[in-house]
Amino acid sequence: MIHPSKKQMEKMKQSFLLCVVLLTGCSPRVVSDMFVTNYPAVAPDSVRVFQVGQKVPPKSLAIGKVKVVDNGFSGKGDYSMVLKLAVEETARHGGNGLIIERHRVPDMISTIHRVWGTMLRMDEAVSDSLALTSVGQTIESDRAYQYYQEEARVMQEERSERMKNLPRQVLKVNYGLSWLTSKYETGRRSYDSKLGTGFDVGLDFYWKSGIGIGLMYAHTRTEFDEGIKMYTNFVGPGVLFSEMIGKKFRMDAGIMLGYCRYSETWKDFRRSEDRFAALMRLGMEYMLSPNIGVGVQANMFTVSLKKPEGIELKSNEFYGVRRIGLEAGLRLYL
Repeated sequence: MIHPSKKQMEKMKQSFLLCVVLLTGCSPRVVSDMFVTNYPAVAPDSVRVFQVGQKVPPKSLAIGKVKVVDNGFSGKGDYSMVLKLAVEETARHGGNGLIIERHRVPDMISTIHRVWGTMLRMDEAVSDSLALTSVGQTIESDRAYQYYQEEARVMQEERSERMKNLPRQVLKVNYGLSWLTSKYETGRRSYDSKLGTGFDVGLDFYWKSGIGIGLMYAHTRTEFDEGIKMYTNFVGPGVLFSEMIGKKFRMDAGIMLGYCRYSETWKDFRRSEDRFAALMRLGMEYMLSPNIGVGVQANMFTVSLKKPEGIELKSNEFYGVRRIGLEAGLRLYL
C-alpha cells in the first residue's frame, strides 16, 4: 500500500533531526576532524589560543578542526568551559595552537556557548615565546572574552525576561487539514496523496527552561473516491520544547510516541490495526491574555502497518501511513 521513495525517507530523517535539535539542550560535546595525526599529545597549558580575528604566526600548520557544541537535555557550558574543552582536545592531538574561528553565544536553540576552531601545530620556538605572553591571554583576548561574556549576559537576561511569560500548563485544541502523503492503492486506482481532515487535543507541562512533557490525542480522516474511508487515532506522551519569542508570541515543538488505531471502512467491510506510531509537531501561537490564546500547528505523523503477504518492498521502503497536517485552534493557559 505504501511505497515511500528513498528521497522521501531522507526528508523524514531530516525533519526528525530538526525536531531533535529543537528539543535538545546544552551539555557540551567535543567533535574533532583531523588532517594530520602523527603528533604526540602535549600539555593543555602549552596551547596558545587565538581569538576570533587575531593573527596567527606564519607557517603554522593546520592539523584539524574542532568544535564544541551542545548535546543532551541539561548541563552548563559558559565560554571558559567550552574553550577549555577545545584546548584539551587540541592538546590531545598534539596541537600547540588553537584559533577560534566562530563563537556563538547562548540563544533560543542552545543555552551554552559554542565554538568552532582550527587546531594548529606551530614552530616550537614560536610557541614557547608566545606561551610567555599567553598565560592569562593577551589584552585582545581578554577584551574578546569580556565582550562575549557581556553579550551572553545581556542575551540571557533578555531571554529570562521573556520566559517569565511562558505558560506552565497549556491545553491545546486544533482542527484543520491533513494530507496523506504516502501512496495508497484501492485496487481501482493509486493515490500519491489525498486531502483529509485532522483534529487533536493536547495537554502540555513546561519548566522554566522551556523543556516540557505532554500528552496528545490526534484523529485524522480521509475519504477516497471509491467510498473507502481511512482513520487514524493516535494517543501518546512526548518531550516538548517551548520558547517565548516576544511578550505575546510563543513557539513550541515536540516528539510524541504512542499507540495508534488504524482503520479502513468500505460499505460493510472494516479493517483495523493496533500499532506503535510517532508524531512530530511544530506550533506558533499568540497569547490574547494570560488565560487564552490562538495558534497554528503543523504535524507530521508516521505509522508502520503489517505488510500483507505477496507484497514485495524495496530495501528503502516501508509499509504504512505518512501524513502532514496543518491545523489552527485555541490555547488555554491553566
